[in-house]
Amino acid sequence: MKNTIFLFILLFAFVGFQTVPKKTPVIKDILNQKTKSKVSYTYTSDKKVLSQHSSDGYINTYEYDSGKSVMKKINNSSAIDTFILNKNGLAELEIGHAFDISQFEYNGNEFLIQQKTFIHGELAGIWKWAIANDNIVSNTYVNNKGILQNTILYTYYPNSSNTISNKNMGMSFWGRGSKNLIKETISLSPKGDTLARLIYKYNFDATGSVATKVTYNKSGALTDSISYFYY
Repeated sequence: MKNTIFLFILLFAFVGFQTVPKKTPVIKDILNQKTKSKVSYTYTSDKKVLSQHSSDGYINTYEYDSGKSVMKKINNSSAIDTFILNKNGLAELEIGHAFDISQFEYNGNEFLIQQKTFIHGELAGIWKWAIANDNIVSNTYVNNKGILQNTILYTYYPNSSNTISNKNMGMSFWGRGSKNLIKETISLSPKGDTLARLIYKYNFDATGSVATKVTYNKSGALTDSISYFYY
């Protein structure tokens, strides 16, 4: 009985005390507690991502044209990925530095719902996302022959506020992120067999922003622990 009460208190501490942040928090650093690797973010004056510096050595910088229709991501090897943005600032086309091109489609609420990727002009695969109640509920991938390869299903904590989405990292060009925090993901084979199941738990800082995301596998073993720090 004592163990049951302790587990309940622990779970409540992770997901029960969030308050809704009064403004959009902008992430400064993301720290992987297992590997101790850290990624630091800087932003433009209008809160678009300007750079990502990783303690592992990689650096990405972002450039935006004055017309807001072209964006470039440049890594520390001077490789350039070019993005064509639509009138809403969403990435519709990515021209990669490795001879790959991706096309993106969004729904009326600016959620990404499809990505087609081409390598050397040949279709490589198609990803599709399904949206319900302002959350991504599934992701499927089919190969260049249209054959389903895998499916991921998502469930959410209903009374949570997602402060670690694209917007919080200055990446609204990828569309809206899910409204709530992910509770569980299940990966399925083409036949519908469960390949993997991950469970997510969170704790929050004083403003109600996510401070730590901890991930467990279906056996209850810790697989990841990520901490978030904000400007």
